[in-house]
Amino acid sequence: MKYILSAVVFLLLSCNKQSISGSKTDETYTTALSQADKAYESDNFKLAAEKYTTVLEIDSLNAEALYRRAFSKAKLDDFESAAKDYHRVAKLGYRLADCYHNLGLIYMIAFQNHEKALYYLKKGYELNPTVDNKGLMELAEEELLKAKKKSDS
Repeated sequence: MKYILSAVVFLLLSCNKQSISGSKTDETYTTALSQADKAYESDNFKLAAEKYTTVLEIDSLNAEALYRRAFSKAKLDDFESAAKDYHRVAKLGYRLADCYHNLGLIYMIAFQNHEKALYYLKKGYELNPTVDNKGLMELAEEELLKAKKKSDS
């Protein structure tokens, strides 16, 4: 009986500790998300990227935080990280047309990879056939043709 009582007290204390640390995690998450959103909305992309990273350490499946971190990193010219984040967002199935559009831009402008740019811009256009998307897709096709002609000569 003495051992059972000790075990029950231990379990109760353990549960209490978990709920306290859980609430601190919730508080950290909520605070970081709020700070990230405010920084993002005020174009402070460095702080936004940092705070969204904190959010994603707690909830790695927060697609909006991941999308906004990707956008922030692209604004900071960290195109490698931005592309990785956009790929992760696309795997989550979130804002696919926007992800593919932005990946197309990154591959076209930053990486000068017109083949991949065209691939992603076409995927984005299929999901959201706007004039802007069509124009970018045509530009990527032109650049790809120029690159092929240059390599053939």
